[in-house]
Amino acid sequence: MVLIMKTYVFLGILAMVLSTVEVSVCSAVTNTITPDVVTAKAKALFDGKGFDGWVEVLTDPNKTLEDVWKVQDGVIVCSGEPMGYLQSIEKFDDFELELEYRWPAEQTNGNSGVFVHVNGKPKALLPHAIEVQLKPGNAGDIMGFHGMRLKGDSARMTVMPNNPKAGTLIKLARQAGNELPKGEWNHVRILVEGKTVTAWFNGAQVNQAEGLDPVSGHIGLQSEGGTVYFRNIRITRK
Repeated sequence: MVLIMKTYVFLGILAMVLSTVEVSVCSAVTNTITPDVVTAKAKALFDGKGFDGWVEVLTDPNKTLEDVWKVQDGVIVCSGEPMGYLQSIEKFDDFELELEYRWPAEQTNGNSGVFVHVNGKPKALLPHAIEVQLKPGNAGDIMGFHGMRLKGDSARMTVMPNNPKAGTLIKLARQAGNELPKGEWNHVRILVEGKTVTAWFNGAQVNQAEGLDPVSGHIGLQSEGGTVYFRNIRITRK
C-alpha cells in the first residue's frame, strides 16, 4: 500500500512539473515572435474611406483638402487644381511603399508624382523632397528638389541650380518606361533604404538613385494640373 501511494504522489508531481515547463516554453515563443510579426506588417496609409493620417499643402490658402481630393468608391480622386500635395502626418526612414494610380482615359494633360522624404518647412508647390515622377511619358524619373541630393548614371542626370519652382533641382531620367496606357491601373513600388531609392512600375525596375540624404520624412501625393486616381496605398518599414 505504501509503495502504491508513493507512486501516485510521484506521478502527480511529475505532471505538475511538465505542465509548468510547457507553459514557460509557450510564453517564451510568443514573446519572441510577436515583435517580428508587428515590424514586418504592411500598414495601409489610405483606408478607402477618408483622409485620416493626411494633411493638405496647397498653393491657394483659401482652398481646403476637400476642394482638391475626394474619396469615391474606395479610390482617391485628385482634381489637380490648385497645385500642391497630400502629405502623410507620419514620417518614415527606410521603407517600401506600394500604390496604384491611373489617369482618365480621355485626359490629354496631367502631371503628378509621389514624394518621399518630405522634410523641412512646408513648400506649397514643390517640397524639400525626393519625387518619383508619374507624368505620362516620364513615369519613373527620380528628382530631388531644393538641394535634396541624388546620384546615378551621368548620361541620365540633369542638374538645374536655379529652378524657379524647385531651387536646385537634380533629375535622374528613368532607365526604361513600363507604364500602362491611360485608363489602366499602374502598380508602383518604391524602396527607400539608406541612401538609395529604387522604383518599379508594373513589376519592372525602371530607375535607381543613390547618394540620398538619409533623412526621415513624410510621404506626399502630388496635385499638379490634371485628374489622377490613387488606391491601395500601403507601406512597410524596413
